Amino acid sequence: AAVERRTMQTEEDLAGTLGFEGDRAVLAGAAGTVTWLPDAGRVIERGGVLYELDGRRRPRLFCGDRPMWRTLDTGVSNGADILQLERNLKELGYTRKGDHIDRHWDADTTRAVKRWQKAAGLPRDGRVDLGEVAFLTGPIRVTERPVELGNRVGPGAIVLSGTSDERI
Repeated sequence: AAVERRTMQTEEDLAGTLGFEGDRAVLAGAAGTVTWLPDAGRVIERGGVLYELDGRRRPRLFCGDRPMWRTLDTGVSNGADILQLERNLKELGYTRKGDHIDRHWDADTTRAVKRWQKAAGLPRDGRVDLGEVAFLTGPIRVTERPVELGNRVGPGAIVLSGTSDERI
């Protein structure tokens, strides 16, 4: 039998949905009454306000893979959390040329924190308390608000749920 060579082609239509990558949860860093939450669909970038407690505490989003687990201040032991904080302060423009971005809290770190606090309308005490920032791996696109305004939450309670802002 004769063998013929031809191009074979097949087609198939499939349904698909565009979505966003990953699931993220924002945990309360302190206890308080929820007084503001962002709307679903809103994207919060580095430095943005995540939620509000007691009408005055507004944690900011910083990027990193380590959660905030201690107050950061002069005299605190060296650690990856300090490096993560300093990288965020640099990215947001609060460090100065020549500042060392490392695992050590020094006078440059305190000055950068105070510049950030002034711009954010926070008390300029040069320390970062638990609940002042939340570290996530990147921006968050809010998908769900599991708590209602007026609810009281404790540290570790899920305040927001979301995804990355990357489409998939």
